[in-house]
Amino acid sequence: MAKTSKAPVKDSAGGAYKCLTKVRLSGTVYEIGDDITLTGEEAQQLLLAEAVEPKAKKTSPAGDSE
Repeated sequence: MAKTSKAPVKDSAGGAYKCLTKVRLSGTVYEIGDDITLTGEEAQQLLLAEAVEPKAKKTSPAGDSE
């Protein structure tokens, strides 16, 4: 069986995101700036639509340029 290829997207994009636009998901409306937790498929679709961005992971202050 031949596989169909999709545009390369990171696997397992699920996790915590920040809304860049108003998003309605499963009957809930998220406003700009709201935090939202998505499954991999939801995240892929919303990332491609530029509706969300991954939440910045907190790093230690030593990681910042001094």
